[in-house]
Amino acid sequence: MASTSVVLPWSTWAMIATLRRSLRVRVTRASCHGRGRVCAGSRYQPLPDAGAAPVSHDLHRVASPNRIRPREAGVHRARYPMGSLGAAAQPELVSSEGMEARLTDRVELHHLGCVGYEPALAWQRATAAAVRDRAASEALALLEHPPVYTVGAGGGREHLRTSAERLERLGARVIDVDRGGDITFHGPGQLVAYPILQLRRRELRPTEYVRGLESTILETLRVCGVEGELVRGRPGVWVDGAKVAAIGVRVRGGVTTHGLALNVTTGLEWFDAIVPCGIAGAAVTSLERLLGRAPAMTAVEAALARAFERAFGVELVDADGACAAPVLLREAVAGGR
Repeated sequence: MASTSVVLPWSTWAMIATLRRSLRVRVTRASCHGRGRVCAGSRYQPLPDAGAAPVSHDLHRVASPNRIRPREAGVHRARYPMGSLGAAAQPELVSSEGMEARLTDRVELHHLGCVGYEPALAWQRATAAAVRDRAASEALALLEHPPVYTVGAGGGREHLRTSAERLERLGARVIDVDRGGDITFHGPGQLVAYPILQLRRRELRPTEYVRGLESTILETLRVCGVEGELVRGRPGVWVDGAKVAAIGVRVRGGVTTHGLALNVTTGLEWFDAIVPCGIAGAAVTSLERLLGRAPAMTAVEAALARAFERAFGVELVDADGACAAPVLLREAVAGGR
């Protein structure tokens, strides 16, 4: 049988092409899930402001070589190019079933005690690499450090008021690190929190993540009987003009490292050796000074953990310090370094 061809007018072909484009756009919008956008109907909405006046994020300490939103709201680039952190642990990918099991709202909580800064940094890098590969659960580590000064990607050795050699003789090293920000101090009596979270999966921009850390600190302070505040143009959390908590983070491949530091019973004399976070004339305080007594670190940890759950909509599951920590960190914890 001879074949027949149907000749359609040009207007009909144009209508068909328009319809096909419309269907393609609808499918794309329905499946959108990346590049930091929050899609309609997503469970993960941008975090609300922490109850304070809007603040400028131009000094928030975010180092993000991948920059989910390039330079948005003053998010800082790290000095280090992508991939410059060295060969951290690269676990094998898990099966698709295991992968789905790890994409939950549960975050492993590690109470690590007092840990040397470099072993803790090694743990962060290894855990972040595993989270990027979906071979490990997201994690939150709560810990203290022996005395150490860290200099962020924004520089800050010029804000040392004494020599690094003299500080080392006093028992505190000066270390260059890959977080955003300037110079700060970590030491006993300071509660440090290192969240390892997958921002892309949670559809959070780095600035929204920082807002969540601010909210975590503010709620922790309220539980302890202190009202903190955010100060325009000054990162961290403040009480009566004195800084009580610092924030400095890095985002690589959509996964966070570093985090926040809250002065609980910290020896504030250590801050005399630096210009904290590069802010001249800024005072530093602690919960102990504000309350007139030394709060129990375990109580502050519990308050911060609950505040973190509320800020990020997650459930913290105690990891008992055994499941994912590399051997290097376990040895550091056992040795108290």
